[in-house]
Amino acid sequence: MNVLSHPELVPQSAVIVISLMAVYTDLRWRKIPNVLTVGAGVGALCFHALTAGYGWSHFFSGMGTGLIVFLPVFLLGGMGGGDVKLMGALGAWLGAWDVFETALCTAFWGGIIALGMLVACGGWRRILRIPGDITALALLRTRIQPDPDAPAFPYSLAIFAGLMTALAGKAIL
Repeated sequence: MNVLSHPELVPQSAVIVISLMAVYTDLRWRKIPNVLTVGAGVGALCFHALTAGYGWSHFFSGMGTGLIVFLPVFLLGGMGGGDVKLMGALGAWLGAWDVFETALCTAFWGGIIALGMLVACGGWRRILRIPGDITALALLRTRIQPDPDAPAFPYSLAIFAGLMTALAGKAIL
C-alpha cells in the first residue's frame, strides 16, 4: 500500500511516533522537550500545507483544540506544560474533532491510572481534599499547588493510551 495514496495514514502514523517519543522522554527525564512538540507542530504545518484535502484550518483548529482542552487541568496544577503542548502538537496533525476524541480517551485512561495509583499507595484521603481545592480556585483565584508527597505519573502514558484508543475506535467504526 502506498502511503501517498492514503494521506490519512500520515497523520495517524506521525502522532503514534510523536507520542511514543514523548512517553520515552517523559519516563526517562520527566520532561517532554519543546523540540519534540514544536518540531511536531512544524511537521504538521508542512504536511497540511502540501496535502490536498487538509489545510490551514485543519492545522489551526486542531492545535487550538489540543492546547485548550487540557489548559484548565494545567492551570489547576494537575499536569505539566509539556503535556498540554503535546496535545496541541497532536491536534495539529489530527484536527479538532480527532484530538477532542483523543482528549476524552486520555482523560479516561488518566483517571484509571490515577485510581490505580491511589489504591496502590493508599492515598484515598487525598480525594477528600479535591472539593476544597476546587472551592479555593473558584473563590480565591489561586493556582492549586500540587502535593509534593503525592505520587505522580508521566501523563504522556495516558495521552498515548488515549490516542491509541481513539485511533482504534476510529478504525472499528
